[in-house]
Amino acid sequence: MKPRSLIIAGAIVVVGLIAVEQIGRMDQRLFGQSPHAARALMRYLAGDYTGAARLYREDLQRRAVAAVSVPAMSWDAFVMGELDQAEAQARRESSAAPTDPEPLLTLAEIALARRDSATALRHAARVLELRRDDYDALLITAVAQGREGAHHAAIGALKRALRYDRTERRITVFLAVLEATGELDHRPASERPNCLLAHLHRYLRIFDPSHARLAARYAQRAIDAGDDPDEDNDGDRGSDR
Repeated sequence: MKPRSLIIAGAIVVVGLIAVEQIGRMDQRLFGQSPHAARALMRYLAGDYTGAARLYREDLQRRAVAAVSVPAMSWDAFVMGELDQAEAQARRESSAAPTDPEPLLTLAEIALARRDSATALRHAARVLELRRDDYDALLITAVAQGREGAHHAAIGALKRALRYDRTERRITVFLAVLEATGELDHRPASERPNCLLAHLHRYLRIFDPSHARLAARYAQRAIDAGDDPDEDNDGDRGSDR
């Protein structure tokens, strides 16, 4: 075999070993048995987090539709992609139980799906009044504020969440964060909010340790650019799980 062929073959082996190591350390939520889930994983491994999130969401929707004929709760209808039905049902649930944060979380997620950041923030804020430091509400807040360009506020919400030794309860919220991270990752380099991206990848490394490298890369870029560097690094607690 020619030296160049040996080099190429060696590189392929190294890349394969790295991929196997990464996959072995990833959370089970990133795997699935359907073609949609398999395609989502391929997108994810290729760094297309937005495309991966959308495919994971389609897989979740297909499984929900197959398992549930009539959604029992508003979140079930949301997962099934029935946004209008989910909204109407969530409002009924909230009216019947005004101090229950769950229908308000669903309304916040519906608003995120419709890219209505202001409404998502309003519902998430009410959840945080009812259940202080609700992880899902903090992540919804971070995504909505990030889309609105309020990067410092988004970082604050993420840091507040990452102080705790827990994660979100709703897989749909995880997918919203994954999608938003992909959107920000693929902005032109001059428009990327490096410090916010560092914190988003710190959150994602809870489920895939390979994000630690991306978090460190964006943190260094933030420091180099003076982009709201996280000097105390207090958002890093809880993300080594």
